[in-house]
Amino acid sequence: MKKSTIIALAACGVGILLLITGRLLFKGEYKGDNGMIIINKNMTEKSFVCTNDIDKLVVNETCYKARVTVKDVEKAEVRYFLNEEAEEVTVEDKNGELNFKREQKKGIRFDFISFDVNDYATEIVLPKDFKGELIIKGISGGLEVREITGTNVVVESSSGAVKVDNIKAGKLDVSTVSGSLKLNDAEVVGDLQVEASSGRVEINNIKAAEFKSSSVSGMIKLKDAEVAGDFGAEASSGRVEITNVKCKDFSSSTTSGANEIRKIEAKNADVSASSGAVGCYEMTVTGNIKLTSVSGLIKLEESSAENVKSESGSGAQKYIDVKLETIYTKSVSGAVSLERLDIGSAGEFHTSSGGVRGSVKGKESDFSVITTTGSGSSNLTNTRTGEKKLDITTTSGGIRITFEK
Repeated sequence: MKKSTIIALAACGVGILLLITGRLLFKGEYKGDNGMIIINKNMTEKSFVCTNDIDKLVVNETCYKARVTVKDVEKAEVRYFLNEEAEEVTVEDKNGELNFKREQKKGIRFDFISFDVNDYATEIVLPKDFKGELIIKGISGGLEVREITGTNVVVESSSGAVKVDNIKAGKLDVSTVSGSLKLNDAEVVGDLQVEASSGRVEINNIKAAEFKSSSVSGMIKLKDAEVAGDFGAEASSGRVEITNVKCKDFSSSTTSGANEIRKIEAKNADVSASSGAVGCYEMTVTGNIKLTSVSGLIKLEESSAENVKSESGSGAQKYIDVKLETIYTKSVSGAVSLERLDIGSAGEFHTSSGGVRGSVKGKESDFSVITTTGSGSSNLTNTRTGEKKLDITTTSGGIRITFEK
């Protein structure tokens, strides 16, 4: 091992040791009367109880993790820790609106970071019958919102993980600039939007009128969604995994990463990847399926649609147990493979570099066959007798198709 590497590792070890020592000597774990845990004995515990009913909550937590939830209380309550030398907190209950705001005082401040991801310094407790508007924002620290019923709900974090559980809302908007995002059990009358700039997005069991999710750098993983209107997911750099969605029009795209879609019921579906594979399984689409991959495999399996159109730049295409009325495929560099493909009226397959092979349901006499190959052989005979159309063109690659009754 190089001497410079040893020195660097030793320096890291000393830094970690100093951090742990400082935490033990100066901070220690402190648990307040309200059950909140914060690792900083310089903080004092504060509380505020609203005197009136509220229909709007606005939270601006600039320093620490905050949690908003409901409990069996008559009026909204605010519980928080405060370092009076370094911070200022304003809590106001006015005209049916509760405002909480924490600001850091000017000057240099240094706090040891808590090692427990469950630590939080601010908790807002709402009555169980609350059904108002919520705007929850955090700058440095995570946000947790759970068991809330609201009209318009906004949860926004600049730096920190966001977790939203068991939400009912007229409209829901959840976002984080830097940190993971988890959304579970959301029922939204209107639009549901989820956005992460840098971090993993995980979504489970949602209902909404419209749904849109995006991630600039990080994976999107979603399971169980029922959307009355359109469903959209977009990742710039990261894998997309979506399972069990019912919607009107479905779209999922990724610039860099695989796009894996399972169990979709929709009118139309559009799935694409610029650099990565596209895999679609158990798709039930009454209209059109569009599949696109610039560099990667395209695979459609155990699915049905009226029409399928696919295009790949560099990668193979595979169709297994697919039932459709028409199919049009184009491949620049990659073979096309068919297994038990059920064509209702027409199938067109075009490859520049790669063959077309596999099996098609029906008899050869059911099809009017047109084949053209520049460099390669074909086992099909061109004929115009069948009611269905089978058109296969290859520039460089063979054609081998069998028919299954």
